[in-house]
Amino acid sequence: MKKEQQETIEADKTFRKTIVILVLFYLLLLMWLEPIIDFALSWSPPPPDPTALAEYNSKKEFLFKFVSAVARSLPLVFFAWVGYQVLQNERLPPKNWRMPIRVTVIKGGQARSLGLLTIALCMLMLLRELALFT
Repeated sequence: MKKEQQETIEADKTFRKTIVILVLFYLLLLMWLEPIIDFALSWSPPPPDPTALAEYNSKKEFLFKFVSAVARSLPLVFFAWVGYQVLQNERLPPKNWRMPIRVTVIKGGQARSLGLLTIALCMLMLLRELALFT
């Protein structure tokens, strides 16, 4: 019995650089999230009254929780979308995708189950983010 040659996708170096830039930009956004919120809230500073300061702090806390939950959810939504693409194409990685490293293509039932697993894990982590927000 002859062994099938596995299909591979070669690495794309320019795509690798693009991925690194996007990841670093996302990390920079996460690091600068609170200073950006402080800057936005400083346009209308509260009066020096203690109750107004407490209200200002509670508004800042709510806004920071909401914005950070949305920012942390962005990669999860992206990976859920990737899982959906794998599920539709029954191929990992999906057709016409460039990859930052050399990968072997997985087809059929294995790819389908990996797509379902990716979607399930992303939905579970999104529910966790929702629970942390409330």
